[in-house]
Amino acid sequence: MANKAKNINGGDPISLSAEADREGVDLSVKRGKRPTQAEDIKIAPGAGEHINKVHGWLSSIPLFLREVRSEFDKINWPTRKETISMAAAVLAISLFFSAYLGITDIVLSKLVGLFIRRG
Repeated sequence: MANKAKNINGGDPISLSAEADREGVDLSVKRGKRPTQAEDIKIAPGAGEHINKVHGWLSSIPLFLREVRSEFDKINWPTRKETISMAAAVLAISLFFSAYLGITDIVLSKLVGLFIRRG
């Protein structure tokens, strides 16, 4: 790798093109023209691994969504009547404890106030 960087930064064009020919790299630049066939596109060495990883990740999305759907089908959803009764129970318990804590707070505040005035 160090030789390649040295050749690219400081080498003469002849040695660059000879090295590129040996490695099968196309150094020609076609301005305004894009490759039209798959064989015209050159991929850097090692880039195939990254492309396969991305392709593997993207192709696993439909499988993931099918599995999520399958798991959702296994859920035992409550009926409307069960949902309403559970919500009513939560509301009643919440109101009871808020009233209890409110009354306890008022009573304790009055008691502390009495002790402070006497002292």
